[in-house]
Amino acid sequence: MLTAIFARQSLYRAKETPAFATRTVRNFLNDGRINWQKFVCLLASAVIKCLRPFIDSRRRLALIIDDSLFARPYSKSTELLARVYDHDKHKFLHSYRALTLGWSDANTFLPVNFALMSSKDPKNILGPCHNLDRRSLAGYRRYQAQSKMNQVAIELVSQALK
Repeated sequence: MLTAIFARQSLYRAKETPAFATRTVRNFLNDGRINWQKFVCLLASAVIKCLRPFIDSRRRLALIIDDSLFARPYSKSTELLARVYDHDKHKFLHSYRALTLGWSDANTFLPVNFALMSSKDPKNILGPCHNLDRRSLAGYRRYQAQSKMNQVAIELVSQALK
């Protein structure tokens, strides 16, 4: 999968081998039991440990929180899709808000954690909302998507610091 990404190929154009099938990758990526936030956090931690010897000690390290609009104009039934106000265009768009926590040394930016945010107001939610049982990982992500962004940002920072 990684070689397909670095070769700038889609999964459809990737070479299939006996140990690799695109169907397996799709099943893996769509599995709701995989904790992608923890995976990205652990991967970023390993990359930062590799980068530390090359960073000048006088540089200040920082965690950066970014809130970007992730527009989905042609989607209608995507789960938890919401009407979100875009302050640049001064209109409502069908979208998510992508909350990203990144690490930076003023020269490099590395995403550390993320969350897709939706709206808590039922009038603004366009897509269906399935199970909100917080005991499962997928249910917790749905709950997190409808939480206040300040609380989610604090959760992302605390997960990154752990």
